[in-house]
Amino acid sequence: MKTIFLKKILTTYLFIFSGIVLLGQDNSNKSATEGQSEEDIQCEIELSNMTEFMKIDLPEYAFEAWKKLFVHCPDVSKNIYISGAKIYQNKLEKATDPNRQKEIFDTLMLIYDRRIQYFNEEAYVLGRKGMDIVRYNEKEYEQAYDVFRRSAELAGVETDLNVITGFLQTGTVMMKSEKISPIPFLDDFLTCSEIIEEKKAAGENPAKLSRVSKMLNGIISSTKINDCDAIRNAMSERVNDPAVEGDFLKICLDLLTLSGCENSEFFSDVNEKLMEVSPDPDLAYQVAKYNLKNDNFDKAAEFLNKAIEHENDNEQKALYEYQLAVIELTKLNHPVEAKRLAMSAAGHKESWGEPYFVAASSILEGSKICNLEDFDKQAVYWLAVDYCIKAKKVDPSVTDQANELIAQYKSHFPSVEETFFRSMNEGDTYVIGCWINESTTVKVK
Repeated sequence: MKTIFLKKILTTYLFIFSGIVLLGQDNSNKSATEGQSEEDIQCEIELSNMTEFMKIDLPEYAFEAWKKLFVHCPDVSKNIYISGAKIYQNKLEKATDPNRQKEIFDTLMLIYDRRIQYFNEEAYVLGRKGMDIVRYNEKEYEQAYDVFRRSAELAGVETDLNVITGFLQTGTVMMKSEKISPIPFLDDFLTCSEIIEEKKAAGENPAKLSRVSKMLNGIISSTKINDCDAIRNAMSERVNDPAVEGDFLKICLDLLTLSGCENSEFFSDVNEKLMEVSPDPDLAYQVAKYNLKNDNFDKAAEFLNKAIEHENDNEQKALYEYQLAVIELTKLNHPVEAKRLAMSAAGHKESWGEPYFVAASSILEGSKICNLEDFDKQAVYWLAVDYCIKAKKVDPSVTDQANELIAQYKSHFPSVEETFFRSMNEGDTYVIGCWINESTTVKVK
């Protein structure tokens, strides 16, 4: 009885809706219908009927009107396709027979295609189509992937965030099922990431964009792409483009980090390229570290110098200067430059004793390039001890290390006889020449 009663009500609605349209036409002195065919008038009636049923959330009763519109009036209103998608989504959710589900799904796909045919908006409609493929027929992931990709290509910065995540998620399945290789998949990731960056620049909601970025990174992490060569092959052409932008290079670095490729040559290359585009001390230091690990000390020194140049924090600058001083002294045989860097580091971090030890070693090593007499070669150790004393004075934590070095250096002091022969007394001032050009005091063994 309830069903019969509902049908009567709906029949009444249908009659009323039809009557409203016709009544409106009759009261318009034929102006609304003049020049219209009977088919046009019927299309308007069916559109009104479908619309009213959809307003009261009865898609199953809107179906008959929709079907007539879809077949006979395909270009009357975009609402035919908006409502049609809802009608067929409703059918899919209720259908249980697999064959029937396939029929309904195929029609839903056709609705999206026809909407594009008659009303364009291809990028937007493809995005909706892709989401429904994933929602109702995930076995068709390959079709969803193609649809999402085309939507993103067309929409660019206007791409819906759901389309971006759908694109990369279906791409992951495509790669895992070996329908695509890691290279195009990584290219897709970069495309999605670039769209996110463009949206940020356009002022889109930062919280939403942050969530999507984390989701994309999570997808990449879950795929466990640890083939650094594949990543290099996917990105090297764009990285080496003279017009490459810093945002793209940062995305590359994020991807390489997520994939465990921080120690690869390509990671260093991308850092180096980004340094050219957007100088930054951290980037320079990353390049220096890579070259240090690979015994390329000249290039490591070059980028440590760049890190020093662009660093504004004095303590961090001191660390870079100290490391460079050690390289200049021990690997590049530049004791004069090592001494300069060590003392600069000590000046930028006044309570740090380590740089004074490097300065002492630099003086001893650098004295070899001077044409010093034997006595002066021994007297240089007096100055080296001065630096060790200074180290433990400013930094008590290095006292033990300083005392060890002082004990070693004392063994090289000139003998008491030699100082006596030269009429020197302990505590007298003595100047070491050559490039060192510093004063010290006479010390005895």
